[in-house]
Parts: sequence; structure tokens; C-alpha cells
Amino acid sequence: MATNFPSGLKAPFFEGGTDGGNGVFPNAGKTFYVDSANGSDGNDGTTTDKAVATLAQAHSLVTTNKGDVIYLLPGHSETYASAAAISLTKSGFSVIGIGTGTRRPVFYAITATTATFAISGSNVTFKNVKFDGATHASGIDAVAVMVDVTAGDGHVFDGCYFVQSVAGGTVIALIGLRFAAACDEATVANCTAISPTLKATQWLQVVGSAASERHKIQNNYVFGNYLVACVNNITSGIRQASVKGNVLVNTSSRSNGSGIMMRLH
Repeated sequence: MATNFPSGLKAPFFEGGTDGGNGVFPNAGKTFYVDSANGSDGNDGTTTDKAVATLAQAHSLVTTNKGDVIYLLPGHSETYASAAAISLTKSGFSVIGIGTGTRRPVFYAITATTATFAISGSNVTFKNVKFDGATHASGIDAVAVMVDVTAGDGHVFDGCYFVQSVAGGTVIALIGLRFAAACDEATVANCTAISPTLKATQWLQVVGSAASERHKIQNNYVFGNYLVACVNNITSGIRQASVKGNVLVNTSSRSNGSGIMMRLH
């Protein structure tokens, strides 16, 4: 790609990205590309022309805590059909989705109610990624947890999109995103979650403990018919949390979740 910069550009400019609209995310480590349409897990993932096909393969190429960035190219799509079918165990890297609307990269929960996208490292950032438990042709009703953060501190979900149900749909994910008690200093910001059909219990579940501290839940838009609440802190309280700028709409009329936007202990 010819440019007027003597050293060129570290990453190409993509359609409808994040970070100023150009999809370029500054990083200190290596860059890998994922493309389900044109990639192959036999590639090295270092350029768009040599993209790998799956996030799991890109994750295998990442070096822990080196600031590596994985770009999901526009239109990228994957499914996960069992517990921890996608499992990210490394720390200190980012997953950045490029594209907007129907071109936003998406991960579908399908086939089994135990299907989960699991994260157990630390300091993992997701930007502009869609998680969908409702619209795939192989979707199954009552997926327990779409995205399950089972361990680690410092995780970030920024500008991500969660679909737990659609109007008139019969396939519903019960929980969109869950943080275990072992997690500290998570940030969930600028995300959108929708679940208009009654059955989902909550979008965001935070399992509290004496060690749960400094979570940030900011500037999210949530619209759903949730049996419990849009945001639910279970077991015990979280210390020093920052919750601000959110629009939380719960249309439920059920007694255990009647209009509750946030439930705290």
C-alpha cells in the first residue's frame, strides 16, 4: 500500500472500524488477522492476505502480555457449540472487530445450552465484537451464558453488541455476559444489549465476593424483557464500582424482575 509516510502504515485502513473510524488500533506487539470467508488456519495470520480462519488459531499465535492485537475482518463469523468451545486462556492482548452493522464480526452460540465463549486470562480487551445467542439457524433455546469470564483481572468489553433474543423469536440466551467472583477491575463500556422476548434472566451478571473490586459499567444501552434485571450483582457486593451513564430498560412485568434495571447485594 503506497503512502506518503516513509515507513508506511502498520495496519491497513478498513471499512467502518473503531478508534476514529479507520480500524487501526495502536499496539506494541504483533498484529494478526482473522477472516472466516477468505482465511485459512494454515496461514500465519500476519497480513490480511494471509489471514487465519478462526479466533482460536489467532489466539494460538498470540504471546501473553506483549500487547498483541487480533483483528477480526469485516463479515467474520464463527459459531461455538459446547462449553468453552472458544477458550481464550492467554493474557494481555486485544480482539478488535472491524465493520459495522451486518459486517460487524459475530460469534454465535448454537446447538447446546452449555455453549460458552470462555475467557480465563487477564487484561483481554474486546472492541466492536458481536455475540449472538438468538438468530443463527442452528441456535438453541436457553443457552445458559453466552460469554463467560471465569478468571482474570482487567478485562474490557468496549462497544460490543449482545443479542439474547429478537422480537417474536423462540431462541433466547439467558445471560449475555458473566464475570466470576475471581475477576477484578473489569470494564464494560459503550456496549449494546437487546433481548425483547421474555425469558432471558439478565444481560450482565457480576458474581460478587470480598475480593471483587473496581469494576466499571459505563455508557451502555440495554433493552430487554429480563426476568431478574438488566445488570445483576449476585452473592455479595462489589467494592469501589463505578456505574454511570447507562441506559437500562427492563420491560418485564414478572414479579421477580418487574422493571428492575439493576440488582445489587
